[in-house]
Amino acid sequence: MATFGRCSEAGASEYGAQQDRLYLGEYVLSEDGCVSQITIYGSSVSGSFAMKACIYDDDGGDPGNLKGVSSETSVGTNEQWWTFTFDPAVSLSAGTYWMGWNHDGTVDFDYFYVAASGEGRYSTSTTYDVWPNPAGSLNNTDKSFCVCATYTTGGGGLTIPVAMHHYGHHIGKIIRG
Repeated sequence: MATFGRCSEAGASEYGAQQDRLYLGEYVLSEDGCVSQITIYGSSVSGSFAMKACIYDDDGGDPGNLKGVSSETSVGTNEQWWTFTFDPAVSLSAGTYWMGWNHDGTVDFDYFYVAASGEGRYSTSTTYDVWPNPAGSLNNTDKSFCVCATYTTGGGGLTIPVAMHHYGHHIGKIIRG
């Protein structure tokens, strides 16, 4: 397993993200891979709320088309790396991607970031679990969020969710006659 994104909270500052907003950071994947999870560093201001992570491709330096949305995780007040799983994994070619989150509830998500010119985007209103595709016009922020993707190398091609061993048996019969 390998990672990409901002995978350390060292030297990061804390800031509150409002609910029902899409937050995305720009990150580079150096090789083809299949993303199985994203972790995001932060905590709830109080109580807990539902949150999902997402991946968008890059469209000329801005978030473009939606590539995947994670399962839902309940985020609490513990300051930690929260895990969001993609099932199936999201197959990506090497390149630039925008990863981030949207959360439900009535309290802020205290996320961590490092100052980085133009590396973040956010919406002023995106209903929880409604994912714009394409991302559309978002506001700039000079923040690189502590968002880290875990992936296996390879991928980048077409993902076929069928049991190929079954079809391989039949193809072998056709080829052999």
